[in-house]
Amino acid sequence: MKKTFTTIAFLLMMLPVLLYAQTIPKTMNIYEKNGTLTKIPLDRIEKITFDGPQIGYNDNVVRDGDGNIYQVVKIGHQVWLASNLRTTKYNDGTPIPNITVGAEWNKARTGAYSWYMNNADNKEVYGALYNWYAVAEDKICPKGYHVPRKEELKALVETVGYAQPGAKLKVAGTQYWKNNKPETDNSSGFSALPGGGRQLNAAFQGEGATGRWWAIDAGSADYADFLIMYDNSNAANFMAANKWLGASVRCVRD
Repeated sequence: MKKTFTTIAFLLMMLPVLLYAQTIPKTMNIYEKNGTLTKIPLDRIEKITFDGPQIGYNDNVVRDGDGNIYQVVKIGHQVWLASNLRTTKYNDGTPIPNITVGAEWNKARTGAYSWYMNNADNKEVYGALYNWYAVAEDKICPKGYHVPRKEELKALVETVGYAQPGAKLKVAGTQYWKNNKPETDNSSGFSALPGGGRQLNAAFQGEGATGRWWAIDAGSADYADFLIMYDNSNAANFMAANKWLGASVRCVRD
């Protein structure tokens, strides 16, 4: 009887362990955005590591005035949003006018934005195109971030190297950049995309071929600088442009 009692007590003690063992996962399931599922038995995994730029540096979530969420990337001593700005509001909640009519865009001397080709489907990939007046008061970036000065954009280029900065700043492949160079690898994580721009005649131009990012500095009463990259070159140059042109915005941490 004593032996039977001891056996029952032992089984009761082991029951939680046995039940827990049944609940331990045996497989790691990896779900990709394209719907692919990869199953890896845990007993085959020695360790898990992550390669690439430092995404999520000190910030779990960065939100703009619309509530859009951005990842961030540290490049040298700077921390940048890892995608183009796509807000339709300043960070104080004030709406930014969306000007679709070309004649009105040409005349605007206050902040405005448009989507490339006036198509909101371009929002998620390329972000919005803003005239310089929208960035001038520096209320367009999420709080804690700002529109870069020209010197800050120069520092970005210097950090990745003046020889071929586009190779490290642009998204690789030809899905977005039509004639991308084979050495382009986006190793910085900046993920520059060719969102094009809105020209003096209010026409949209350059999607797939150029990316342009405003600096907040005003070069003169009518001109300001932006950084420009090309699909068929890994250069990154500065160009003075009329303030009413439409270009992308990339924010840097304060």
